[in-house]
Amino acid sequence: MNELQEHGAAHLPQSSAANAIIRQWKPKSSIGVVSPYDMVLDYELYRWAPQDCALYMTRTPYLDLPVTVEMVRSVSVPKDIEKVAKTILVPQPDATLYACTSGSFCRGANAERELVQSVSRGSGAPSYTTSGAVVEALQALNVTKIALVTPYTSDITDLLVGFLDEYGIHVVHSQSLELQGRIWEIQPETAFAAMESANADDAEAIVVSCTNFPTFDIIAQAENSFRKPVISANQASMWAVCGLIGEHIQGSGQLVMVPFHPAASSTAIE
Repeated sequence: MNELQEHGAAHLPQSSAANAIIRQWKPKSSIGVVSPYDMVLDYELYRWAPQDCALYMTRTPYLDLPVTVEMVRSVSVPKDIEKVAKTILVPQPDATLYACTSGSFCRGANAERELVQSVSRGSGAPSYTTSGAVVEALQALNVTKIALVTPYTSDITDLLVGFLDEYGIHVVHSQSLELQGRIWEIQPETAFAAMESANADDAEAIVVSCTNFPTFDIIAQAENSFRKPVISANQASMWAVCGLIGEHIQGSGQLVMVPFHPAASSTAIE
């Protein structure tokens, strides 16, 4: 029997070079991500993530449904989300994100907080939802009036307007793209035109909803054009969940420069 068989790898002497390799292999931080089955923009979450941060992705079971109120409620049942979140228990993420805006606002603020608790129980880590993160970001920027862009049908957008209103955040103008699928295919010029249409003089910021709405490459241009913060779902999600573990997001936009300090109304569960 050799030394490895007798004592195991943990008992072998390790050189400084070997220790350096082990440190490089282990990520500095890790985030679990629970998303709906139709999430396509995983890569955009990675672009916002800090260096040397692992993302452990999991999804809800597939449903053959268009993006409707029925669908977003189906992918956000707390007991089901807790089960899905348990699939990332093994890598032990430092924090967990429920990466769906509509799924986390569709039943209102109290239900969003229940969803956070379900994600935390399942994953064993402090958690945020995308909708909770958007609220946190707007509060950090002292914003109470927004222009809103969504890819949704107007009935889903109305649910978001009501959710934000519960936190004293008022939508002064909105633009719904009335899509029921393939949201990730929205082109930059379409996104920019929707922001321009939604923008209003009394709006202190522009919010772009939906984690499947690609925005990473246009936020800086939009902020320069509209002279106000532009908050996207994926940007706010990563800003908040990274903030929980003392990390900072990469990328552009005014939110990137804002320190994370959970507000008194924070929806995160430690």
